[in-house]
Amino acid sequence: MVRRSLRRPRYPHPLWVIGISDNEQPRAGTRVSNAIYFRVTDASGVALANAEPTVTAVSGGGTVIDTASLNRQYPGVFSVSVRLGPRPGDNVFRLAVGDVQPVEIAITGN
Repeated sequence: MVRRSLRRPRYPHPLWVIGISDNEQPRAGTRVSNAIYFRVTDASGVALANAEPTVTAVSGGGTVIDTASLNRQYPGVFSVSVRLGPRPGDNVFRLAVGDVQPVEIAITGN
């Protein structure tokens, strides 16, 4: 008999941030659809399809509108839509899964 251990989340991997580049920044106070994409994997790098990540706004006045699983097309990948805070500057969002070290992403509104 082969026993398989439960896969614990390793950590969320930020993949890319949409609409943010050296030449373009979203406006303060606006909604940014699909602003963050990230993947959740186990310790060996295998995507976890049933992960339940939480995304929270840490600073800057922004809010999380939606966290959506893209598992059907991209296993273990999630998309986050946010609204930036009303004032220009950094909006920091925390990605967390279980009891592992969270990852923080900053989106600067102009």
